[in-house]
Formats: sequence, C-alpha cells, structure tokens
Amino acid sequence: MPLLCFWYLDCFFLRQERAFRRLYDAARVPDSTVEVLSMNVAPYLARMPWPEVWLTPTSLLFYSPLLLADLALVVIAL
Repeated sequence: MPLLCFWYLDCFFLRQERAFRRLYDAARVPDSTVEVLSMNVAPYLARMPWPEVWLTPTSLLFYSPLLLADLALVVIAL
C-alpha cells in the first residue's frame, strides 16, 4: 500500500509540473491571454489525463519492479 501511495504522489507532482510548464509556455507568447502572474493551471490539468502521467517510462521503470517484488513477497507469505 505505501508503494502505491508514493507512486501516486510522484505522479501527482509530475502532473502539476507539466501543467505549470504548459501555463508558462502559454504565458510567454507575445499576445497571450493568460493573466499576469497567474498560477491557475486548471485548464491545463483538464487536458492532461492521469494515464499519461502514470505510464511514463521513468515511473514504470522505477515502480513496476518494486510492485512486482511486493506482490511476490505477498504470495510467498501466504
């Protein structure tokens, strides 16, 4: 259970980071409609599905082996 919580937490912050990068990209164009000093990332989060973040190669390479090891330990313990 803790492993899944940490995986979710990593994905949550990765999703937030990507949303802020998209906000920055939208704000830096010359004729931007983004308010000055705006930190509202809600429009960008709506266009970023969770599977896009959960299934990044980095997350999969780090958490999949740990999850498989946890499952193996659970099976052995039973």
